[in-house]
Amino acid sequence: PLKAIESLKPTEPLYLVHPEKFAAAAKQFLDGFPGDVLYALKSNPNPIAITNLWNAGIRHFDTASLGEIEIVKKLFPDAICHFMAPVRLPGQAKAAFEKYGVTDFVVDSAPELEKLLAETGKPANIRIFVRLVAQLGGALLEMSSKYGCRPEEAAKLLKRVRVAGAQPCLTFHVGSQ
Repeated sequence: PLKAIESLKPTEPLYLVHPEKFAAAAKQFLDGFPGDVLYALKSNPNPIAITNLWNAGIRHFDTASLGEIEIVKKLFPDAICHFMAPVRLPGQAKAAFEKYGVTDFVVDSAPELEKLLAETGKPANIRIFVRLVAQLGGALLEMSSKYGCRPEEAAKLLKRVRVAGAQPCLTFHVGSQ
């Protein structure tokens, strides 16, 4: 990196990409995890990073906004985006579902669940993940007041998802460790 900085003298951020490192990290996750591996776009939404991950075999993306979905879908229309922000601006779930085929959403409150159900209109085609609060227990940062709902509320939300005809799922914020 130092040689690149000295020779190029960049005035804007400089990306030094090592595709083999992207490939090795992706392979480790893909080989070691039996489910779908999602890359959280918020960590680095740069097209260079997304392209390297796609080339390494990552096909699922954890997106937190319609803008993030658009970034992924513009590069790779066949990518599978999961809209994993529990609070969305009005109309974003509808656009994600209708325009980009997003069928996975997360909620952690009754008002957001009702808004999601109203916007998608076809709950049989979607999976709704109810985000549980994660108790502090080894995490370096306490996030239970920010992410998720208590088990009692989660049970109510999951029942409402089932009654609406969507597939109920359960999740927690991975940053809770």
